[in-house]
Amino acid sequence: MAAEYSKGKDFISSMNVWAIDVAEDPKLNAEVDGFDVSDKFFPPQAWLPCSLSLRLQDVTAPFSAERLGTYDLVHFRLFLTLTTEKLDQLLENAIKLLKPGGYIQWVEHDKTSMKPVAASAEGSTEAVEAFIGLQQSPFPNYRAAWVNEIAPMLANKGMKVVAEDRFQTRPNVAPGLSSSVDTFKEKYFDELAKDSQNGVALIDGFIVVVAQKPL
Repeated sequence: MAAEYSKGKDFISSMNVWAIDVAEDPKLNAEVDGFDVSDKFFPPQAWLPCSLSLRLQDVTAPFSAERLGTYDLVHFRLFLTLTTEKLDQLLENAIKLLKPGGYIQWVEHDKTSMKPVAASAEGSTEAVEAFIGLQQSPFPNYRAAWVNEIAPMLANKGMKVVAEDRFQTRPNVAPGLSSSVDTFKEKYFDELAKDSQNGVALIDGFIVVVAQKPL
């Protein structure tokens, strides 16, 4: 069932909170644990499906022994700011959580596939191209192409990569996340809004990699 979900679930229609999406799916009948380094944005337990538990955990730190080897599927996403060392530790921990034959599904923002699109040839894409540039280089020494290394990273850990898919979507402009974003908003935000009204937008992308732990 874990493999069927991780490879077959329609990604674009399940961009809501993944843990809730899975826990509420009657076809899966899954018990779901969600982990985060902070509980600041945890909904009240009364609002969650009874099969979902949210817990505090730094995923780059060791998990408790009773959780090791107990999960059919580990899903994580959007670790785009972690260092190589942290990503390596994240993977080590995730693999230890899996039962033999269990799966990892890793979803990341694929900034390398971003591109402008216009409804007509007259539409200016200057603001959209500036936004793409900001996304691809939000701070010094950031490499947007690191997502292409996810599958090799999993393979190097002894996992069998069974799927590597890319999906395209259209995002909204992000709120201020850094001085670079704030500078962009001052210079281009109004123009970007006008472009949107005139049929100019950008195609954004995500990469989804699924790998299986050996039996």
